[in-house]
Order: sequence, then C-alpha cells, then structure tokens
Amino acid sequence: MLFDVLNKKTGILPVFLFLDYEIGREYKMRMSLIYLFIFLTSLLHVQQAFAEINKDPQGIAIDGYDPTEYFTSKRAIQGKPSLTYKWNDVIWKFATERGRNLFINNPNKYAPQYGGFCSNGLSDGHKIAADPEIWKIINGKLYLYFSTYGLEQWDDNDPATINSATGTWELLRE
Repeated sequence: MLFDVLNKKTGILPVFLFLDYEIGREYKMRMSLIYLFIFLTSLLHVQQAFAEINKDPQGIAIDGYDPTEYFTSKRAIQGKPSLTYKWNDVIWKFATERGRNLFINNPNKYAPQYGGFCSNGLSDGHKIAADPEIWKIINGKLYLYFSTYGLEQWDDNDPATINSATGTWELLRE
C-alpha cells in the first residue's frame, strides 16, 4: 500500500521492488523506510508551500503589523501583543482597539492581497514573503512587496500586472 501511495503522490515507483530477492529483506526494509521518510517530508513542505497567509512560526500574520493602520494612518505600524484577533487560523495584531474592531467587522477589506506575500513576485510567477514596511494601497486594497525594487516594478496602471499576480495566486491555492 505504501508503494501505491508513493507512486500516486510522487510519481516514483520504488525501483528496489524489482531487484532480485537475493538483495535481502533488510535492504528492502531500509529502502522502504527511506521512501516513507521522503514521502512524509514532502507532505510537510507541500503544506507550507501553499499556506494562504504569510505568517511567522508563531502563526502571526504579516510580521505583527496592524493591517488596518495602512488604511487609517497611512503608515505601517506594529500591532500590540495584547490586541489580537484570530482569522483564517492566523493571529493578526492591532495597534488600537478601533483597528481591531474594524478588522473583525470586515477582515477582507483590511487583509493584504495574496495573503501578504509579495505582489510583484506573484506577478512574476513565484511566491515569496513580503516586507510589511513596503506597501501600497491600490483601489482600496493593500498590496505588500518584498523590496522597494519590487514596488517600483509593479505597474498598477496595467491590469495585466494584477491579473498575472492573481492568476499565480489562484494556481498556488488550488
């Protein structure tokens, strides 16, 4: 059964199954364990690779920055550890109680596009973490970038730029 799963999930059929029986049970068992380890490790990486929200190891979104402050104060401001809200299995931090309430009432309005990953990177076809200090609001939506270079490359007047990033994001989410 393990070998059927390996073949379906990875496309790899364990070659040692076709080897002569004289190679020994111990070798086959060792190889089975290696394949199991590779398979389980790949599942862990697949889950991390397709995370929908950019979060740190503690599960905090966008490095703890308050997503509402980009809209209300037009600045990137760190949230307080005492003001949090869990949305989409991720912890969001807020600088003020007002910001927390705004987010609770309409998280889709304030959450960054593409889960807080770099918008320009996605428009180029790859997913990378963004720096919450490098951002832009376009048509009422928050976009984060990996670097100032990425921000400068982003052409928000060209619909193809956003369409390309959105297309990559949708493919990664499937």
